[in-house]
Amino acid sequence: MSRRTASKTAAGVKAAAIAAPIDHSILGTLLCNDDAAVRAVLNQFLASSAEDAAALCAALAVGNRTGALRLAHRLKGGSRMVGAVRLADFCERAELAVREGDSPSVLATAAELEEEAKRLTVYLREWLAADG
Repeated sequence: MSRRTASKTAAGVKAAAIAAPIDHSILGTLLCNDDAAVRAVLNQFLASSAEDAAALCAALAVGNRTGALRLAHRLKGGSRMVGAVRLADFCERAELAVREGDSPSVLATAAELEEEAKRLTVYLREWLAADG
C-alpha cells in the first residue's frame, strides 16, 4: 500500500468514525452517482456554508429577523440538497423561532446550528481530502 493510499485510507476511517453529518445518498442520487459532480457540489457547499452559517448566527444574535430568515432559508435549501439533514433541520428550527419571536429558542438554535456547521465543515474537509 502506498503512503498516499494509506493516508487516504486513514483519513477515510477517521471521517467515517465521526457520525457523518451528510447523507451521501441524497446528493449521489440527485447527481446520478457522478463522483466528479458530487465532489464539485460538496466543494462549493463547503465554500459557502460556513460563511452562510456564521452570517446566520450573527443575524440571530443581533435580532436581524429579515436577514436571519433569508439566510436560514438559503442554508436550509442547500443543506437539504447535499444531504446535510441535521443542519437543514436546525435552519428550519431557526426560521420557525424567528417567525414566532421566540428569543430563547432562537439563541439555543443558533448555538446548535453553529456547532453543527463547524462539525460539517470539519467532516467535509476530511472527506474531500480522503476521497481526492
